[in-house]
Amino acid sequence: MLNKINPITTRPHLIMHVDPKDHSKILRVERTVQKLAPTADRLTTISELAQYRHVAVKRGPGIGDCLMLLPAMKALKEELPELDVTLAVPSSCIELFSSLPYIDHIRDVSALQEYLYDRVIDVSYFAERHPLKDKVNRATIFGRAFGVDLSNIKFEIPLTADEIKFGKGFLEELEKPVIGICPWANRDQSNWPHAKEFANEFKRKHGGSIVCITDRRGGISWADVTTDGLGLLDVACILKHLDLLVTSDTGPMHLAFAVDTPMVLALFGVSKPELRINQWTRYCALLAQDVDCIGCDMSRRAFMCGHECMEQLTTEIVMESIDVWLKYIKKESIDALY
Repeated sequence: MLNKINPITTRPHLIMHVDPKDHSKILRVERTVQKLAPTADRLTTISELAQYRHVAVKRGPGIGDCLMLLPAMKALKEELPELDVTLAVPSSCIELFSSLPYIDHIRDVSALQEYLYDRVIDVSYFAERHPLKDKVNRATIFGRAFGVDLSNIKFEIPLTADEIKFGKGFLEELEKPVIGICPWANRDQSNWPHAKEFANEFKRKHGGSIVCITDRRGGISWADVTTDGLGLLDVACILKHLDLLVTSDTGPMHLAFAVDTPMVLALFGVSKPELRINQWTRYCALLAQDVDCIGCDMSRRAFMCGHECMEQLTTEIVMESIDVWLKYIKKESIDALY
C-alpha cells in the first residue's frame, strides 16, 4: 500500500536537499512519500481492548515520541469511547497533556501503579523494536500498536483562550518577524552548531527578534529572549505565535506541529525526516547530502563521527531554504509572514 501525503498548495510538505558541491545551494526539493509495508505486529487490537474497562498506556522518556503517540490515543478513544484510558508519560509532559479530551487520566510513568489496570500497554519497547521503525514514521507505528486508523486524525494540542493570550503577551513587545531557534536535542548528535551565526545573519537581513527555545541554563547572547525555566505548556503557547521556527529533530519540533506554528524548518542529519515527521503536519525538512551515514539514527558510528551532516547545514543554506520555501507558499519575502 502506498500512502501519499495529500498535496497542500499553500504550505506543502517538503524535503530540501543540500548541494554537496556548493553548500549554499539547494540541490532539489521533493514532496514526501511514505511506503507502508503490511505487518501483523501489534500490541493489541480494538476487539481485545473492548473487553476491558481500565487501560493504561506507557511511554518513557522522549517528549517528541510522547507527542507522536497522541494521534493513536485519539483514534483509540474514538473507537472505544467507553474505555477508561490512562496515559503514563514523563512528568514534564503531564501539564501539557492534562487538557486533552481523549485522555481520561494522566500519570507520571515512573510512578504508575500497574496493578490498578486491566491491561498496561508499554509502547516504548514496541516502537523502538518494531520491524518498520526504519521505514515509517513513529506516529504510524504507534497507530499499528493498537490497530487503529490514523488517516482522519488531526494531530493537535488544543490551547485555551488564556493560554493563547499568554503566548501573545510573551512576544508582543518583540520586533517582528519573531523567529524561534531550537538548536539542541536530547542527543548531541542532532544539535545544530550554526545557531548563533544564523541568528545574527537573519537579524542583519530581515530585522526582527530571536527567541531561543531551550531549557538550558545560562545566557544565550544571540537571542532577544529565551524560554529557559518555562514548562512545556508555556513553550507550546509561545510556539503557536512564532512566525517561523528553525529547529533540530527534537521535542519542540513536534510541539510546534501540534500547535500549528505557521512555518517549521526542521534540520535533519542523524535521523530521517520521513521517520520523525507526521503526515498530518505542515513543514519543510532540510537534509544534508553527500554524507554516507545520513540517517544513521544513533548507531555506534553516530557516536564516533564529527556529525558532518549537521555541520553541512550552514547559515547560508538555511537562509536559502527559507527563501525557496517562501516561493513555494507564494510569499515574496519574510515580511509577508506577518
